[in-house]
Amino acid sequence: MKNLKEVFVLVQLILVFQSCSSQRLNEYQIEKIKDRDLFVKEISDNLNTYDDKDCKIPPFFIDNDYDRLNGSKFWLSMHATVSIRKLIIDKINNRHLLECVINSDNPLIKDNIPIPKNAPYTYNKIPFQEYSTYELVKFRIEQLENIQKLGKN
Repeated sequence: MKNLKEVFVLVQLILVFQSCSSQRLNEYQIEKIKDRDLFVKEISDNLNTYDDKDCKIPPFFIDNDYDRLNGSKFWLSMHATVSIRKLIIDKINNRHLLECVINSDNPLIKDNIPIPKNAPYTYNKIPFQEYSTYELVKFRIEQLENIQKLGKN
């Protein structure tokens, strides 16, 4: 009976190690993450240098399907989607630009791409897809305000 328990524990340990090793990223996925990070940095750096006094909104904020058109090349797999739009907005520190977006009268900024109700099983939901660019920018402004308030205390 004691040997049976030891074998059972050993089998469980082997299964745990196998599941952990199968979740490791392969070289291809690591390269995709590096490429994604470089892409996000390049776009966010450009947006952080924005200094248009007339508040002309860069095209990034108007393309409400940006994630599917540009982000899909950085997905690690069909079931590992990521919102490039959210990653970029989270790296923007340019308050002037963010305020320009919020105050814009362009209706596309407030549009979002809804998840189809009868989506086929092949449809890949993108995180934060249900939020418009306006909402994501508003979240970012609130986040920057909170960071600023925390820094003053």
